[in-house]
Amino acid sequence: MMDREIHVSPSIKGILFDLDNTLVSTEALAEEILSTILAEYGCFLTEAQKRWMVGHCWNDIVTEIVLPGELPVSSQEIMVRLLDAKDLIVAETRPFLPGAVRALTGLSQSYPVGIVSGSFRREIVFILELLGPEIDLRTIPIVCAEDVSHGKPDPEPYRLGAARLGLRPDHILVFEDSVAGIASAKAAGCSCVAVKVGVLPGADLAQADRVIPTLEEVDLHFIRNFNRFKLGGLSTRVG
Repeated sequence: MMDREIHVSPSIKGILFDLDNTLVSTEALAEEILSTILAEYGCFLTEAQKRWMVGHCWNDIVTEIVLPGELPVSSQEIMVRLLDAKDLIVAETRPFLPGAVRALTGLSQSYPVGIVSGSFRREIVFILELLGPEIDLRTIPIVCAEDVSHGKPDPEPYRLGAARLGLRPDHILVFEDSVAGIASAKAAGCSCVAVKVGVLPGADLAQADRVIPTLEEVDLHFIRNFNRFKLGGLSTRVG
């Protein structure tokens, strides 16, 4: 009997992190602020709309939910109000998820690291600046809502993220929390770990190569041994 061929991904040479609900707990906050603002104009988000928002970029959310012409103010005015309110709360609460700061700062010492998010650049920079001098923003490429024509689950964000690290997608390991984000990473050709602490209840994580409870276990050993969990297309999942 012929032995089954075992396929192992190339070694990991770079890391891309999603931001919202992967590094920092902000998805619910943004949804709450948007819901409050829209309610002032008699517009109420459905539960389906709230679930759809998770993992999608602001450009798509504005197009799908904050439709121009249906409100007495522009979608741009709504977004400015939302972002200002969000910044104030994030600055006060610093809602970084377990292990996020250590994973980001620690891995950036040994690997090229970038951020791929559907948030606007000002949001991403603001949150990273809260980390202080441990993070040099000049060395961390950012892919944000303004950079792409198609947001997650389209592969464009992670293809661009890999290009900005100067690496092939199959040399990239992505950390994500949403179904849309995982689909984007895998379609781009990256490996992907789902971080369960930020995942929406009931979300299907089957596309992820591995599922971990939090980023607390992510260190150099985790990255260097990642391929041990990807033999023959199979994955070892935790949590």
